[in-house]
Amino acid sequence: RKVVGRVVAAQRVDTGFEQGGKIDRVLVDQGEAVVVGQQLATLDKRLLEVDGKQLEAQLRETRARLGLVLSSLKRQQLLKKQGFSAEQQIDELASQKQALLAGIERLRAGLDANRLQLEKTVLVAPYDGVISKRFEDEGAVVGAGEPVLQLLEAGQLEVVFGVPVDMANGLEQGKPYPVTVGKDTFQASLIAIGSDLNAITRTVTLRFALPDEARLRDGELALLMLTREVQESGYWLPVSALADGVRGLWNSYLLEPLADKQYRVLAVNVGVLHVEADRVYVSAEFDGKQVIATGLHRVVPGQIVSSTPGEEG
Repeated sequence: RKVVGRVVAAQRVDTGFEQGGKIDRVLVDQGEAVVVGQQLATLDKRLLEVDGKQLEAQLRETRARLGLVLSSLKRQQLLKKQGFSAEQQIDELASQKQALLAGIERLRAGLDANRLQLEKTVLVAPYDGVISKRFEDEGAVVGAGEPVLQLLEAGQLEVVFGVPVDMANGLEQGKPYPVTVGKDTFQASLIAIGSDLNAITRTVTLRFALPDEARLRDGELALLMLTREVQESGYWLPVSALADGVRGLWNSYLLEPLADKQYRVLAVNVGVLHVEADRVYVSAEFDGKQVIATGLHRVVPGQIVSSTPGEEG
């Protein structure tokens, strides 16, 4: 049996920025090969740079205020030893010191977040691959997570098929099966058999790994050749030996021998077990009678026919 599937990349991602903003540059285009870590696009980072400068200025200001508080606290502690300072003044300065230290930690965290946001303005390739689609251009304003480029993993190709449950049950994971793409046939290893049934097609998904020498493209059609043994007795007949029966059944016409090389046409129901391009495998009881192979439109059941010399009826 032949099953149609599709060649797909092992990994496919619609990649975008983790934060929103205006795209400053798109450094790659559709069809270009990229390597892991390569810059793909950048966002306008001027607002983030201004925010970073503000945070640095606030940090310097807070450190200056902390220096003043530390000097005042040291002076008050010296005066206390001499009996000229109140305990409340020392407590207030100590409290200001702790508040300023906390403010410095908050500003440092803000600077770290700002640096991380600046890093996130550069979109990099998560793995080696090929740019298959470009969704946005320079100057476009995008939201967080909105796709900018689609990246397909390089080299790693798979083929995905949907097959009926009865066919999937007889397959072995890890075993090679013949897969044809165009004029080339490859031995593809079965990676996984789906555990669920597609609600629309009522099929189970099969994933096959193609060999490294397969030079194919994402989206190409593929054919999976599967064989199944059916232990059923029957007959091979040409497709032309089948006639429409009642209630969707199939008939074949037999020749019942009479006298003087004459025959009566009989109709017998047949069950179609397997269909190929020009022949079918059927189950039926022919009882040794000859089957009319072609020209069924020229005879009807019950009709008497005869054979001419040199011909079989």
